[in-house]
Amino acid sequence: MRSVGVRCAKVSQQRLIQFSLFEDPALTLHKQQLAITIDRIRKKYGYKALVRASSLTAGGTAIERSGLVGGHHA
Repeated sequence: MRSVGVRCAKVSQQRLIQFSLFEDPALTLHKQQLAITIDRIRKKYGYKALVRASSLTAGGTAIERSGLVGGHHA
């Protein structure tokens, strides 16, 4: 084994929002709400329920790779 990856999620609830000086605060809040909505849909219906349109083309790989673990069939 050459490398090991570790991923953590839901370690703690988000309490603060980091705003940018170069982006409208309303846009930042909108993007955050959109990300929360996407996460809820994927948690309820699975990753493949909501994918980018480019993943549906012949060259798209997101749907195919969603069933792999570390690039290999589970």
